[in-house]
Amino acid sequence: MKSNARFLILVAAAAFSLPLRADTEWIVTPKASASGRMMLHANREIPPKKAPPAGMSYDRPGKGKYGFLRIGDRNGGCFAGINDRGLAAAYTTGDPSDDRNPPPSKFNWTAHAAVVISLRESATAEQARRRIHDAFKKRLVSGSMVVFLADPFHAVVIECSPAHYASWDLKEGYCVYSHQWKLPGMDDGSVRSAGSAAICSLREWGVREGLRRRRDGSGGTISAAASIAVSRLNTRDLNTEEFRAKRGKAPVQYAPHGPRAQDSYLFELDPEFPGLLSCVYVAFGPARHTVYLPLAIPALKSLPAEVRSAELLDRALERNRSVDPQLPVDPAITALEEKFRAEFEHARDEARRLALNDRLPAAEKLLADLAKRQAAEAAEFLRAAQTVK
Repeated sequence: MKSNARFLILVAAAAFSLPLRADTEWIVTPKASASGRMMLHANREIPPKKAPPAGMSYDRPGKGKYGFLRIGDRNGGCFAGINDRGLAAAYTTGDPSDDRNPPPSKFNWTAHAAVVISLRESATAEQARRRIHDAFKKRLVSGSMVVFLADPFHAVVIECSPAHYASWDLKEGYCVYSHQWKLPGMDDGSVRSAGSAAICSLREWGVREGLRRRRDGSGGTISAAASIAVSRLNTRDLNTEEFRAKRGKAPVQYAPHGPRAQDSYLFELDPEFPGLLSCVYVAFGPARHTVYLPLAIPALKSLPAEVRSAELLDRALERNRSVDPQLPVDPAITALEEKFRAEFEHARDEARRLALNDRLPAAEKLLADLAKRQAAEAAEFLRAAQTVK
């Protein structure tokens, strides 16, 4: 009885914020990752008139077992996040299901609730999968969703709606999703038309091809920088003759970066110290026109002021409105990111050394202090950035 009551309380706490529309996501397994760390990349694209102001906050332990970073809107929504055990989660909508969905309420699970409860109550991807499957069996699911779950050792993709459930374990390589079901038993639920299927398939194709090219050009692995570069691909990039020769005549109409792009996040999960050295690279705003800022888990517990105020997002969105989306990425952005990554890798190595010598508080302070300085630098860069006509 206590278990059921706790379950309903958790659902009630998570269900009131309606799911946001999220687009192309991909997972790169440790075997395919240049660093040997699991990576989960989540890009969000929403029609501007429907987009609530994005934002981030940290939910401390108490409401659930674990503290976690809530990535969503400033009204409390959550489309992605990472908890203090190194579990990352994100979702995209299953491009709408024909299932008869129960309306969202405090008694059933939206995609938002699936992410929140997974991060609050689960230490591993497998534990989170079991919770979502249990909600499906109890007929508590509302809406059509694809949920991505990753810890440092295990990646799971779930396709779920009131009438359908399927999941699979990604063992090696990488996978890409953009709204549409893939697994047996799920192919009759969601894509409404051939045109819709073509849009989703071409978007997935563009990301897969971008990842493949970077993997083949770097000895068979994909780095965090390469995944970030893929998140910045636009339709011009994906309609070049080189890409078209592989794809055929159909033009790519949507890419990870487009006029509806909102923000982007790359989770990189460390197997040795998952609660210390795992991190999220945060692009506040459209990835092509802003800087990815690395935040290790200790930095999430006291988010830098610029992150809490969402100043980086507002500046990046303004920059996106004033810059031609077909222009190349500003070299100043990639140069600042390279500097941030080099500093972060050095700090992460030093934090590992401190942790191995039982100096965990010093390791946490080192990573949190770096995040504060880099966040201030990123905010100043966006303030000073000149718009390109």
